[in-house]
Amino acid sequence: TQKVDPETHINMFEGFKIKPKQDDNKAALVLRLLESLCSSEPNGAEVFVWVLKWLAYPLQHPGAKMQTALLFFGAKQGTGKSLFFEGIVKPIYGSHGATGGQDQLDANYSAWRSQKLYVLFEEILSRQDKYSSFGLVKHLITGRDTPITQQFKDDRFDANPLNVVMLS
Repeated sequence: TQKVDPETHINMFEGFKIKPKQDDNKAALVLRLLESLCSSEPNGAEVFVWVLKWLAYPLQHPGAKMQTALLFFGAKQGTGKSLFFEGIVKPIYGSHGATGGQDQLDANYSAWRSQKLYVLFEEILSRQDKYSSFGLVKHLITGRDTPITQQFKDDRFDANPLNVVMLS
């Protein structure tokens, strides 16, 4: 995140490519969608504010590691979860954002995690295999570093600034 000594570290974070542009009408639509996603909770207004702050903090402080993850569960399809987290939030992160699923969790190689600040998992942890992936998901959420495994290369450990959102 451009906060290390270039004499002793290789810094691959180049900042966010997308630049803020004020558009109150579009912002209002985005906020209404998030508010709708939070509204099924009894304290929906509080959840909305908490989620908004959770999303904003890592953007205001690149490299900040949240010690929690967001889990959005919907009883019905088409509520806008993917639209919001994949279509609106992930593009802000550019190459530092990723979308994954059970295949990424089960993969032998973990290079997809390198240089990522945000990951959206869709439909992971099915009833049959939830316990086999539970430890890895917990480590992605709270771990300070993450192993990076690539084919024909030595394993290495990277810092883990990855913030996780899960949809189901």
